[in-house]
Amino acid sequence: MSRLLRALACAAALLLTLLGSPAVQAQQAQPQAAGLQALFSGDFSERLQALQAVADVTSPASERVLRALDQDRLRQVGERVLIQDAGSGAALDPVSGQPVPEISAEALAAGATPVLNNRLRQLLGAALGAYELLSPDVAVRRAAVSHALQSPGEIAPGLVAQALAAEKQSDLRGALQVLSALQALPAQGDALWQSAPDAGDATRATLAVLDTLAQASAPEALPPLRRLSQDESLSKGWRLRVAEALATYQKRHERAQWFNTVFSGLSAASILLMAAMGLAITYGLMGVINMAHGEMLMIGAYATWLTQSAVRSLAPGWLDQYIWLAIPASFGAAALVGMLIESLVLRHLYGKPVDSLLATFGISLILMQTVRTLFGAQNVEVANPSWLAGAQMPFQDWLPGLQLLNSRIAVLVFAAAVLLAVWLLLTRTRLGLFVRAVTQNRRMASCVGVRTRRVDNLAFGLGSGIAGLGGCALSQISNVGPDMGQGHIIDSFMVVVLGGVGQLAGTLVASLGLGVGGKLAEPYMGAVLTRIVVLLLIVLFIQKRPQGLFALKGRSAEA
Repeated sequence: MSRLLRALACAAALLLTLLGSPAVQAQQAQPQAAGLQALFSGDFSERLQALQAVADVTSPASERVLRALDQDRLRQVGERVLIQDAGSGAALDPVSGQPVPEISAEALAAGATPVLNNRLRQLLGAALGAYELLSPDVAVRRAAVSHALQSPGEIAPGLVAQALAAEKQSDLRGALQVLSALQALPAQGDALWQSAPDAGDATRATLAVLDTLAQASAPEALPPLRRLSQDESLSKGWRLRVAEALATYQKRHERAQWFNTVFSGLSAASILLMAAMGLAITYGLMGVINMAHGEMLMIGAYATWLTQSAVRSLAPGWLDQYIWLAIPASFGAAALVGMLIESLVLRHLYGKPVDSLLATFGISLILMQTVRTLFGAQNVEVANPSWLAGAQMPFQDWLPGLQLLNSRIAVLVFAAAVLLAVWLLLTRTRLGLFVRAVTQNRRMASCVGVRTRRVDNLAFGLGSGIAGLGGCALSQISNVGPDMGQGHIIDSFMVVVLGGVGQLAGTLVASLGLGVGGKLAEPYMGAVLTRIVVLLLIVLFIQKRPQGLFALKGRSAEA
């Protein structure tokens, strides 16, 4: 009992010391020793209470002591507790931070050090992390808030209030409000929950806490609401209030989740659009079922990785801008491989659909094995530039939890730019005119002097290059490996058939439909069943409209 009283006295003295009480400042040395000496005690409970007392005080002196303790710079020399300066090793007063010249550096280094076990270090880490809530760096504050939400009971409420008053970022203010609410929420066994809600101050404060949690964006607000809703000891009135708060939270977050799913579907549709655009050109032009088209995405992705590796080695200062070199590299690498395939293999197989299908399937296997041999079977890492890292979180008041990843936003913008460039190429250039002429009526185009073989080669290279751009974009949001193209070839063919052969508008509409519709259906049916249902629906649609959504115009189409 006497030991417990002594520990409480030490903690009280330490609180007065760190708060700067005038009564204590008049006799600074003795109260300082009485409070901080408990950290050097052999009794665990005394050390725990003394450390908790320091952590509960929000002051520069408290932070100074905690950091010195964390860096093993807190020393006890006789009856005094001092801090060893990190640079000179001189003795510093823990409260004022001023030098203590009467204590030599040698005597300080020989002083006793506190003993910290895992529990004390955990408390120390949480207390130090709380001070990051006041950091001028937004990223540091965001990480500190995230960590504090995992253990709100170990953060001083005064520090949270101070951080909330100074915070300007709306998302961090919301998270800090949730943290403050979690600290103020009565425990499950509290007598308040057994009584009926009344007009008292405690009831009003608790209702305000429940309202804060119901309107919260942070996912940490959900577990306490669920626990309370399942607690049978709550009175009927409180159970109704908790259920209302839980329903409000879930409704708002379900809405945000729906928008997240749509955004994910749009980014998936963007990749599918770039893969299918190239296939629509080559399949519409030559009627070749190119089973190696998915490997053009893989080649574009590996070209991006090689570009990143080259920039890292040759010009590391420009690594953050490697993507601008990777875009033409991915297009050029895939286009070159596509033109070689057309010149060496497919040119001899026109009019033989089965032979061309088998040949391109074999080419697909050769390309995958070549990549495995050169770069290994494991996935390679393609890092996002720093300006593509992170996420945008708009409309948090209406859509809490909505996160628009910068990398996926960039993919959407990039796909739109590629679509615009391809449309301009096909409608405003001589090559585009030839491609459209050969697609609509190859014989008539040849009769008027169009070199159809040359157009085939260039168009095949263009389609492969567009797929390579899709691989470059895919590398920013997904893994890069030898098999990555296999997951897109079937979907690309479905887009081409559904949208209409050689039709960019149809390719766009079909890509959006399959990408967004598939993502929306997956939570209800699963990925596999969704693909089966989509395939069946496309088969039924093609039975009714074989030409697809947008029919190709021309004599060959009408024949």
